[in-house]
Amino acid sequence: MLFYIRIEKDRRAYMPKVERLHFDEANESYRISGRNKSIVLASNRPLLCNKGLKHKAPTWSLIEGTGSNMSVYDKILAALMKALE
Repeated sequence: MLFYIRIEKDRRAYMPKVERLHFDEANESYRISGRNKSIVLASNRPLLCNKGLKHKAPTWSLIEGTGSNMSVYDKILAALMKALE
């Protein structure tokens, strides 16, 4: 599965590519790649959906890459969650 998300930083819009790497009944992982960097994020969102916990936020973890700028990292997570709903 391949799609794009929109992130705004310093009045500029970026459209990184998101690729689903792994998906099973308990975990999922996505690679978010820009022009020259990429990160891999994993979460337990499928497990929460299977248990019927609609209002509990999934736990995201950074598997690969660096999350040096936390404000951009939070914007990536918010855009990714919005795209997955």
